[in-house]
Amino acid sequence: MLVASTLVALLFLPAPSPPTVAWHKSFNLQGRPEIQVVSNNADVRVYASDQKDIEAVLYTDKTIPADAVTGHESGNHVKLDVRVPNQGEAGFSHDPTVLEVKIPLGCDIDVHSANGSILVKSAEGKLSLHAENGNIEAVGISGTLDVESGHGDLKADGNVTAVSLHTRTGNIAAQIDPGSKMNSNWALRTGDGNVDLRLPADFSTDLDVSSGDGNVRVDFPRAMFGGGGQSTMRGPINGGGQHLEVHSDKGNIMVRKIVGSV
Repeated sequence: MLVASTLVALLFLPAPSPPTVAWHKSFNLQGRPEIQVVSNNADVRVYASDQKDIEAVLYTDKTIPADAVTGHESGNHVKLDVRVPNQGEAGFSHDPTVLEVKIPLGCDIDVHSANGSILVKSAEGKLSLHAENGNIEAVGISGTLDVESGHGDLKADGNVTAVSLHTRTGNIAAQIDPGSKMNSNWALRTGDGNVDLRLPADFSTDLDVSSGDGNVRVDFPRAMFGGGGQSTMRGPINGGGQHLEVHSDKGNIMVRKIVGSV
């Protein structure tokens, strides 16, 4: 009876109210947009689609100053500056303040977050994403990736030409989609965490994989120094190419083939 009474009581609890819109602004730019976001204590979500305008909305249940968010437009450049009270625990918090930005597909994006997570979906362009404390996700990307977190996990996937993923404390999970080409040397590095990198079966690179305190597994035919269960493997795959460094100071590393890739 106690369990049944508890369930009935829970059914009649008021549903949590959705976050309110604290700030809203739209921008109509000429030419290819360049978007810069600087945030101290808000999660940042960027969604790309075939829309033409840029729309920015801040959702929060907190009381914030009237000037907590500013948006400036100059030519093809938009800068959004968010200064809100501390939302508590870094990363994906349960009740965050969120800046949501909807953008055209083809944009260059520069996001800096002091305390909060970053998510970018379906963007086509140059991405520079940096968080001091927070997880970062860049999914469905077409272009280049420069991603760094002081404390947080990194997740990335897409058809890319340049990749730099770096976290001092956190795991890295990355998938390089078929059709991606290396136009420069790439690097994935974590100070304390595991790395899971998935590559197309026909991907060509000079692979340089090492772990200071962990095991390395590479699921590609290769002529390398090192072997199964070793902490270092170096050598070409599919004839070699640009240098691809994968490193963890403390953690295991897997370099795997994408299931079903040619």
